[in-house]
Amino acid sequence: MKCVRSTRVVLNDLRENGWESMLAEVHVFCEKHDIVELDMEEAYVNPKKRRKVTGITNIHHYQVDCFNDAFDWLVQELDNRFSETSTNLLVWSAALSPRDSFHDFIWTIL
Repeated sequence: MKCVRSTRVVLNDLRENGWESMLAEVHVFCEKHDIVELDMEEAYVNPKKRRKVTGITNIHHYQVDCFNDAFDWLVQELDNRFSETSTNLLVWSAALSPRDSFHDFIWTIL
C-alpha cells in the first residue's frame, strides 16, 4: 500500500514540478547532439491538419496536451487498478500482519 501511495505522490509531484527540469534536459540533449530546437512560443501546427489554426502555442501543446495528459492517464490507471474498495482491502489486510504486534491494526480502526 505504501508503494501505491508513494507512486501517486511521485506522479503528482512530477506533473506539478517536472516540466521545467524535463525541458532543461531536452535543451541539453539538443545542444549536445546539434538538434534544432522548436520555438516553444510559436503557434502550434498540427501535423495532420497543417492549414487549420489551433490557437495554442507549442509550449501549451507539449506541456498541457502531452506532458500533463500522460501523468493524468497514469494516475487514472493507478486509480482503476486500485479502487477505493480494493485499496481499503489492502490496507486492512496489511493491518493484520503480526509484525510489530498488529500495530497497524490499531491505527486502521481508529
